[in-house]
Parts: sequence; C-alpha cells; structure tokens
Amino acid sequence: MVNSGSEIKLKDYDIKSIIKENDDYSVLLAVRENDAERFFIKYPLSEKGRQAINREFHNQKFFNDLAAKEDCGFQFLSVTIEEGFLAFPDVSEKVIWLGELKPESLASRQNEPIENYLDNYFKLQGVMRKVIFDDLSKPLQDDWQERKESVKKNFQKNSDYLLEKGLISGALFAEGVNLFQTYGENWAFQHHDIVPWHIGRQDDGRLLLVDSGWAGWSLKYYDFAYTILQLIGYADRLADAKILAARAKEEYGDDLDFEPIFKAALFYRGMKLAKELQEAGDAAGREKVFEFVKNYH
Repeated sequence: MVNSGSEIKLKDYDIKSIIKENDDYSVLLAVRENDAERFFIKYPLSEKGRQAINREFHNQKFFNDLAAKEDCGFQFLSVTIEEGFLAFPDVSEKVIWLGELKPESLASRQNEPIENYLDNYFKLQGVMRKVIFDDLSKPLQDDWQERKESVKKNFQKNSDYLLEKGLISGALFAEGVNLFQTYGENWAFQHHDIVPWHIGRQDDGRLLLVDSGWAGWSLKYYDFAYTILQLIGYADRLADAKILAARAKEEYGDDLDFEPIFKAALFYRGMKLAKELQEAGDAAGREKVFEFVKNYH
C-alpha cells in the first residue's frame, strides 16, 4: 500500500504537491510532462478509495454525457482514469468561484448573489429530473444498491448521536424519524454537492460545476436540502438559503407530497451536518441548521 504522496509514481505526470491525504486516497497537484498542464490527481490508498475514485469517474462521465445532449446550465470537467488514478484539469486560476466557505474576516468574503445563477441551478435540476434509474450506467446502479442501506444507517446513527448528547429535542427527533420512515423511500438522480464554492464562472461567462463524486440515485430533493443547509451551516448565508427554498417550492411545490419528501431530505442532511458542526466545535452553526429544519414549512 502507498503511504504518502511522495512515494506515488505517476506515468506521464510530475507530482508538485500533496493537496489532501486521508486513509483512502491522496489528492495531488501534478503537471503533465508533455505539455506542462496542471492537473489534480486522486490516487487510491485503499479499496474504499479505489471504489470512490471509480464512482467519481462514472459520475463525471454521466454528467458530461448529459451536458452533450442538452443545456444543463453548467459545464463539467472532463476526467480520465488510468492505472487506478483519476486525473482532472486544474481550473482554479481559470474561473472565478461564486462563493466561499466562512473566511476569518467577513469583510474578505466574496459571494456572487445566488439570484445570478438560480436559473442555471434549476435548469440542471430539470435535466436530472428526467433521468430514470434504467438510464444509469451499471456502476451507478450498483452504487445505489449500497447507498440505500447506508442512508438508513447514517440517519439513525446521526440522530442517535445528537439525541444522546442532548443536542436535539425528543420531539424533533421523533418528527425526523417519522418523516424519514414514511417518505425516505422516494429517490431521484441528484448531484449531491451543488454549492457556490464548487461553481466557477469562466471567461466566457459560462458556469462550471465541479465535485460530482457523490452524485447518484439519492433521496428526492436532496440537492435542495444539501445546498440550503451548507449555505446556512458553513457559509452563514440564511437569506440565500431562503431564496433557494422559495424557488424550490415555486418550481416543485405542486408535486405529490413535495413538502414531506423535501423535509425528510432536510432532516437527513440536517442531522448529518449538525453532527459535523458539533464535532468541529461550531455550536452556532449547528443551531442555525436545527432552526431552519425545525421551522421549515
């Protein structure tokens, strides 16, 4: 097993630095030797990492295929997979990111108004909404078979954690469990990580959406829940979260059981994010997430 980025040998690439490393994979900045173009490389360090990289490759290919057929509102990176590692171009200096996570100084925050790209967001939702399970490649179908079990386990684990630590009321816990048990079997194709800091505006004005690693057959309306709660918990942007929630209701509020299905997704993501924020020592962010989930109607 490879233990550090410095020991990794990549064909046709010169490794410049290690961006991130965990037990399952390394993210490396590398330069392709024949043309000096910069790439990010994901290199597996475990079987779990190999599976994650394979899933991300198939997700990215699926989105590129969708965008080749119709206007998705976003462009997507072309990625290659070879000898077990994933390579995608470094666009960090070629785009302007539309938002940031919480910086140390609020004065330094650069956030493009969410209204500027909501039409793009919902254009992608409309394209994904037409995807049926049989449209998915076999790797994405297989991924769902594993995911549907882990979703149930994760919801229970995160909810139990918050309840045991006294961070969630018994009434809110019971409401979430009931909603998830009743409406948590509604699924659809979702991107899973549409946030402003993953959206880049290119020189020609078109938008690039990155980080599709967790996309797949997922809880229906999960993208709305995810984006809304990430904006609240990690970027302190409640106003933008409310704008997105209102637009989601405007677009899909007439769907059968939209409200409880969406709220089930809110509870699922809310419990997970609240646990993440608690473990990061961000009690204020955790409470803001709870407040939105509890009061959404």
